[in-house]
Amino acid sequence: MKNIVIKVTSPSFSKNEYLASELYKYFPYARLNKEGKIFSKEELKEFLIDADGAIIGLENISEEILRSCHKLKIISKYGVGLDNIDQEACEKYGVKTYSTQGTNKLSVAELTLCFMLGLIHNAFQESYKLKDNIWEKNGGFQLTEKTIGIIGVGHISKEVIRLLKPF
Repeated sequence: MKNIVIKVTSPSFSKNEYLASELYKYFPYARLNKEGKIFSKEELKEFLIDADGAIIGLENISEEILRSCHKLKIISKYGVGLDNIDQEACEKYGVKTYSTQGTNKLSVAELTLCFMLGLIHNAFQESYKLKDNIWEKNGGFQLTEKTIGIIGVGHISKEVIRLLKPF
C-alpha cells in the first residue's frame, strides 16, 4: 500500500490531540503544524509539495500553490467556507475540495445572541460613553416576548433560533 501523506496547516486542528490521534490512525505519515506556524506563500508551497492531501485553515490556496504541489489530490477545509481556495484552479488540477459545514455554528450563534442582547440593551453605545466618563441610565429594553425575524435558516440560524427559545 502506498504511503499517503496528509499535511495539516491549521494550527487549531494540529494542536487538538483527539483529531491528531484520529488522523494518525489512518494516515501514519501525516505531518501537522504543531508549532502554530503562519505560512508564507513560499513556505506553504514547500510544506505541501509532497502531500497527497491537505487539511487547511485560513491559508490561501491559489493556482500558484496548486501548480507546485503535483501530488495533491484533496483539500479539506478545517472551518467553514471555501473562499480561500481557488475552486477553478482545483478543478483544473484535479484537486477535490471539502469543508466541515457547521463546525463553528454554535460559536457564531452565541456571538449573534451576544450582539442582539448588547444592541437591545444599548451596552455598546453606553460603554463608549462610560469611557468618556458619561453615565446615562439607558438600559434599552428586554428581548423577552419580542418577535425576531431571521432570513435564511442554515446551520447558524437554526442555532440562533434554538438559543432564542427561552426569550
